[in-house]
Amino acid sequence: MTLAPTFSVSTVPNRKEVHYSASGLWTLEKLPELEAALFEGSKEFIERKRSFRVMGDLRDFAVQTRPVAEQMEQIQIASAKFGVERMALICSSMLVRKQFERVSEAVNFEIFDNEATALDWLRRRF
Repeated sequence: MTLAPTFSVSTVPNRKEVHYSASGLWTLEKLPELEAALFEGSKEFIERKRSFRVMGDLRDFAVQTRPVAEQMEQIQIASAKFGVERMALICSSMLVRKQFERVSEAVNFEIFDNEATALDWLRRRF
């Protein structure tokens, strides 16, 4: 795993989903790039005031510094206000899982080991 922060964002409009992957060790200077890409990927849903779901692949995500974790929490809070109804995260590190459990209280989320189980939960009707 490289510590250089990288990300990708894609939208699945017919399923009302935004998928992203993020890896590495982030800084407060770099995090706004991910936030802007997530907003851009969600824009269609936000503008139409439609709820949507998010799946994050964080298998290569490093444990973040406290300031970055605090900013991630603010992103989660904004996500709930913008209409995220459910978020599935895929994590391989127990420490990353614990960090997200602390900062993701604003959104209905679960953490998974693999994509298939995450998608099943994300798309399940409650």
